[in-house]
Amino acid sequence: MYKSHPAGTKGLTFEEPAITAQKMVDRLRGRVDFLIALVHLGIDETTLYEDSTYSVADIDGIDLIVDGHSHTLLKNGMYINDTLVVQTQDYGKNVGVVKVTFKDQIIMNMEASLFEKVEAMKIPADTKIVSLVAEIVEKQEDMLSEVIGTTLIQLEGRREFVRAGETNLGNLITDAIVDFTKADFAVTNGGGIRTSINQGDITIRDVYTVLPFGNYVVTVPIKGYQIKEILEIGAAGYPAPVGGFLHVSGLSYMINVDGKANDRVVNIVVKGRPINMDETYLMATNDFLAAGGDGLSLLADLPIIAMYPGMESIVAEYIAANSPINSQIEGRIIGISAYTLKQGEWLAKVAAEYGISWKTLAEINNIEDPNTVFVGQEILVPILK
Repeated sequence: MYKSHPAGTKGLTFEEPAITAQKMVDRLRGRVDFLIALVHLGIDETTLYEDSTYSVADIDGIDLIVDGHSHTLLKNGMYINDTLVVQTQDYGKNVGVVKVTFKDQIIMNMEASLFEKVEAMKIPADTKIVSLVAEIVEKQEDMLSEVIGTTLIQLEGRREFVRAGETNLGNLITDAIVDFTKADFAVTNGGGIRTSINQGDITIRDVYTVLPFGNYVVTVPIKGYQIKEILEIGAAGYPAPVGGFLHVSGLSYMINVDGKANDRVVNIVVKGRPINMDETYLMATNDFLAAGGDGLSLLADLPIIAMYPGMESIVAEYIAANSPINSQIEGRIIGISAYTLKQGEWLAKVAAEYGISWKTLAEINNIEDPNTVFVGQEILVPILK
């Protein structure tokens, strides 16, 4: 529910998938020869176990689960108990095929395989469909191919990066939002950034491909302690890739992977100053998050101060005004982990090994004098990627 725009499910109640699946199995038991569950739950690490495909596969009576969400490549499927689970990865790379052999209404065998896109390309195209698509593309081409700016470097938007850490494209997008709204800071979710922009000319098509959902920008008042809450939610799965991972501008924070749940985010800085938990700030974000998307339900209760154009328009305008683009990773989001000092090591030496200043490392650990550290003392150091 929290993965989609909250406005789309307003007024609806969702039961746990396994409870609903059990009701349907009980209803169909004895009436069918073969029972398929078509689900969109996933088997990745970021899906809660009780809400995942594993929970549905525990129900006796389901022969086949056709799954989605985690975009897992299951070349020949996988069995969970006696249930075959199949997935085909993503973006039309494969079509899944399951061959079932029956004898006297009894399932004798199930075989899962993938029909790959490269094989499909050998099939003669339907000329009517090709013509229709070409006509639509031609009508859009002039607008989409308009060059609005240039970038000196590749702007990183691949899902394995934007969902698991700071990227230059995430910085560009949030910088554009702050520039347009003049908010204290901005956040946007990595799951809303869909691809990279190559070095060179940037077209309108590039921007729409990066931001295809039509989200618009809003500003809301938010207390310092609420900022920490949403950052904790966004960082809960770190360093694993999660769509709700938050990119920021006007704000920086660190994620302690060894910290306790809901208390991993430290050293939050807003507009160059340590965060004041009782102060009210003006935050800009997209309407999906403002409505409570990606688990940020607390945002749904905050009043909207102002509404702005679509993110793609704001980003396109920013690119046009600031080309050539040379956005960099600036240390806005730093993952940190516990490290125990060994014989002969001190703060400055460890800092040099990690390629940062000892003053930065001292700041992370609230240590005024690096000479006071000793062997066996635990400090927090950046996670090397």
